[in-house]
Amino acid sequence: MDLESYMTAFSTKLRVRIGIILAGEHLTIKEIINNYEKKYKETKNRETIYRILEMFDERGIVNKKYDKEGKEIKYELLIDKATVDFIAEKVSFEE
Repeated sequence: MDLESYMTAFSTKLRVRIGIILAGEHLTIKEIINNYEKKYKETKNRETIYRILEMFDERGIVNKKYDKEGKEIKYELLIDKATVDFIAEKVSFEE
């Protein structure tokens, strides 16, 4: 991923926090919101979280998968570590 796309994807505190919430998890939007509210003691609008998750999905940052058993969509963070190379202007990931 190019550096600008990556930096834009995580350009707000909320986006970074959603990434933290998703780390190592497979969560529904409801679970993400509940975990966010517990951890950060703030309420966020469902639509705001949804838009961020969709943007993450479009950029390949999360995997969006339908859970047939639970009949709901679950999100999984696809990266564990990111290495920023400012000289080459790119970001590499480890899963």
